Amino acid sequence: MESGFLPPILLSSVVAELGNGGAWYVHYSTAYAPAAEDISEIIESFGGVPLLKEGDMNIELTGNHVFVGSFGSFDIGVYNPYVNISVAGSYVEINGRKYSKDGLVVIIPGRTQSGYVLILLMDEKVLPAIDLIINPTMVKYLHGAYVVFSVRDLNGGDGAITPDEVKILFEGG
Repeated sequence: MESGFLPPILLSSVVAELGNGGAWYVHYSTAYAPAAEDISEIIESFGGVPLLKEGDMNIELTGNHVFVGSFGSFDIGVYNPYVNISVAGSYVEINGRKYSKDGLVVIIPGRTQSGYVLILLMDEKVLPAIDLIINPTMVKYLHGAYVVFSVRDLNGGDGAITPDEVKILFEGG
């Protein structure tokens, strides 16, 4: 599959596919198991069937997939050639915009030859708060070509993240 021939896709299109049933393979590294479990619950709530695949971040060219991992853990260009991500030290550049990796979450839609892909890249420190971003209520309102979130413990550093500490930094269009 030539990734350059993939048509652009929006998050709302991939989220709509979650409701069409069928299998969704959820690929994740061990550290990201909490986020994989959260996304599995969302897939089930929309009517899909999640199949967890720990440690398997290989390129998949068919079917529906969710990839959950750290920035730079795999090549997203295979699934979405319109979102360019580069990682340099503690920074991530996404389509020309530079962000600190600290507290960053990016959700990107993609395609395979016969299915859809949802990519969640995040700083490992946000895992305890990922359910504030990845939940059925929030996910169904995601739009655009990708969404960048910031998660910051602003209420005195108590370690508990509240909804007002999650901000959308950018919604790619």
